[in-house]
Amino acid sequence: MLRHVGISAFQTVLLPDVEPAEIKRLNHSSLDSLRSSGLDVPSELSRVFQIVEPLIDDDGHRVHFVSELFDVIRNLHRWNSEVDTADGAALWKRRTVTYFVFDPVSKLFAPSKYCAYVMPVRSGPIGSASATGLMNLQTYCKLDETDRRFDGNRARTHLTNNLGMKLVTPAEMPAVASAFDEWLSMHNASTKVHSTGCKFLIPPTWYR
Repeated sequence: MLRHVGISAFQTVLLPDVEPAEIKRLNHSSLDSLRSSGLDVPSELSRVFQIVEPLIDDDGHRVHFVSELFDVIRNLHRWNSEVDTADGAALWKRRTVTYFVFDPVSKLFAPSKYCAYVMPVRSGPIGSASATGLMNLQTYCKLDETDRRFDGNRARTHLTNNLGMKLVTPAEMPAVASAFDEWLSMHNASTKVHSTGCKFLIPPTWYR
């Protein structure tokens, strides 16, 4: 709701690599115990600041790294929805992709670069509240062609290092590979897999 009315608001999970049971234990630990726990607090603070600082803030665009896995998956669903429209297909055309985010619930995939960025400070009409702040194909395609800061490698690194997503190959996750083949058969018009093959970014186990 805060983003819907144009307020700069961010929400992120802390310590995304730590399992829920350990988080619960830490929440009930004493201050002395936390001090001796070995938590890398400086890195965690750095991760949070990477989220709140805009990567791009010019030419009418204010783009941030996505702050939570929920919005990663929302971006994934938005890409699938938009690319299936006539306007979306005309914008996206057919692109070569190596890295795909996987949603284990819907069995859908989307390019990881698209999933890693949001535009959180943007108000909109009530009817569009569900998509407020998400990436969209029009903005993505424009930035992809004109702004070198809009980078796929940085996007992938953010998803793995800052949100705890795991990078796997088809050989490591045959079930995911099978789901991908089925998904790709319905998206051949928009998606070509790179000649080196595809790789998947999957949510951490606590999210699945």
